This record gives sequence, C-alpha cells and structure tokens, in this order.
Amino acid sequence: MILGVSFLTRASDLRASAREQQQLLSTPRAANVTISAADVSGLIGGAYGLDTAMQVPAFAKGITLIATTISGMPLMSLDPSTGQQLAPQGLTAQPTMSPGVPNVTLMRQTVTELVAYGTAYWEVTAVDGYGWPTAVDFLQHDRVQADNGSWLVDGKRAPSTGVGRLIAFDSGAPGALDFGWLAIRTALNLESAANNYATSPLPSLALKSTGLDLADEDAAALVAQWDLASARSATRYLNSQVAVETFGWNAAELQLVEARQHAAVEVARILNLDPYWVGAQPAGSSVTYSNEQDRRSALLDFTIMPPARVIEQRLSMPDVTGSTRVLRFTTMSFLRANLNDRNAALTSYVASGILTIDEARALEPLVQIGDTPE
Repeated sequence: MILGVSFLTRASDLRASAREQQQLLSTPRAANVTISAADVSGLIGGAYGLDTAMQVPAFAKGITLIATTISGMPLMSLDPSTGQQLAPQGLTAQPTMSPGVPNVTLMRQTVTELVAYGTAYWEVTAVDGYGWPTAVDFLQHDRVQADNGSWLVDGKRAPSTGVGRLIAFDSGAPGALDFGWLAIRTALNLESAANNYATSPLPSLALKSTGLDLADEDAAALVAQWDLASARSATRYLNSQVAVETFGWNAAELQLVEARQHAAVEVARILNLDPYWVGAQPAGSSVTYSNEQDRRSALLDFTIMPPARVIEQRLSMPDVTGSTRVLRFTTMSFLRANLNDRNAALTSYVASGILTIDEARALEPLVQIGDTPE
C-alpha cells in the first residue's frame, strides 16, 4: 500500500498527526544500546569502566580470550626444590568459590580484572589448621581500597590473617583501562556512530517551504507528520510548496567500516594481542595450520603468560602454600600439535626409551594397558 501525504493541509490535521506520532513513539520497542557521555567519562583512569568497555566487541573478545584461556589451564603443584609434581591440596588443588559456582569462574573473573585494572582480589572464606586458605571468594575491583598497608572491603578494614583476609594479585603495571582508555573511548564513539547510522541510515533531512512561511507550531506539526509517514512507509508525496533538502554524510563518507577496523586494531594493541585474535587482521593476511601453531605460541608467550605468572607466583607465596610447593599452569594442551604429529613424537619417545607405553598413553590421555575404563 502506497501512503500518499499531501503537505500544507489544514493546520488542525497536522496537529492531529503530531498527536498520532506521539502515540506511535510511545509504543514499546526493542531498546537500542546507547552510550552516554557519563559512561565514556567513566573510562578515564580505569576506575569503573570495565562494563562500558565490554560494549566494544574487540575489547570484549580479546579480554574474554585471555581470561578463558588461562582459566582453562590446570594448575600443577610442584616441589620447589626438586620440581617433582605433588598431589594437590587446599587451594593448590583448585581454588574453590561459593557452593555451586565452578572453579573456572573464579579464575576467569580474576584474570579479567587483572588484565583490565592491573589488580584482582580474593577474600579467604575458609582456612585449615595451619591457617592456610582452603576456600576463597572473588571480590570485584570497586569493593576494595588500599589504606595504609591494609585493605578496606566495602569500607570495612579486612583482617590480616584468617578468614576474611585478602589475597591480592598485582601485576605491577597499569591495567588496559588505565593506559588504553582513549582507544577504548574512540571505539565506543564509533560503535555509537554505527548504531546511529543503522537506526537512521539516511542523511539528515530538512523540509523547506517554497511558499509562505509557516508558524512555528504548524512547522513542528508538519515535521511530525513527515516522521509519522516515514515510520509507516518509504513512499511519501510532496506538493509544490514543500521541498526536501539533505545534508550530512553517508556511510562511505563517514568511513565507518575503516574507522572501526582501525579502532579494533588499537584495542588489540592495548590488550597485547595480535589483531587476528579479535578478528581485525589486515586485509590479505592468511592463516594456515603451520602459522596457527606459531600464533598460539606467540599468544602464550606475550599475552597469556604475563597475567598467568602473576597468579602462579602469588599462589606460591608462603601465606598461601606455606613454602612447601609452587604452582604452575599446564600449557601443554593449549600448544598441542595435531594428532599425526603427536603420535609420531610419542612413538619416537617410546622407541628411544624416554617414555614407557603407559606414560605415552597417559599424555593423550588414554587408559593404561590392561586397565578397564570406568
């Protein structure tokens, strides 16, 4: 159905259309995500900007990649003098949170805030007979404040020992939100611009009277009727006394695609990531299986291990383990080669006597020869 609208009709009709438009606009619709100036200003200094920064797809994907990778790596407990693997116990088994919450959730939250802010915090909720922690809860960054060598949690001083004390992870460097807030703010502005363009893809319009000027009230009603007709149909009719003029920029002139691509690369840089990992690799680049292995190795060395080392070393300190063990993340599964390469290597190790058959099977892992799977 084609909607024909003849403008400069009776003023009473225009005002009626304006009322109709208000009723249309009041109908509930899917809410668009908007980014206010207050949200953006909250990024400055990295104080409370994580939720806002997560609205940037590249930032959300990058920090989630780092956090999920580390949280998926098992923790090994080793003898500090011999390097021999020990049976896990207490927190060295796997840090435990509130009942019903997976342990991987605790580690993912910890890594996320450690990367974003440079610090992360646990609160001890249970200890053993030696006073070493056996269970912890994650504390959000904005709940903790440093105060003369001690900690305040929700404004109350935390004890220095026992239940309620804090385990603080400090990278010793500013977090991504501290030194990268400008790049994140730029990306936010571009996401907002893209959202605005998607909502209203046409350039801005001006209705120009080619005859007598209208009173302000009638002009407002005319614009209201135009907006109402636009919401109902893409086809409208103008008489000889009204002309439409456009101004502004189209998508090509705004270069939103190029600008958002560049912003994604900048966000990857503040997270110390190759742009490939946030989907912002340069045009013409290619990924093969051989260089995928190299990418994973570089990702592990330069991006994953720095925050992982902070967690390892903090959990290996005497107030957590009693100097009887050190903790290390197991990275072997992350760097695992393809099946044919692994089989060739294991076959070589068994043939040379480096590994027994059962030891080689355990690396896959497979049950030992003669064992019956449960």
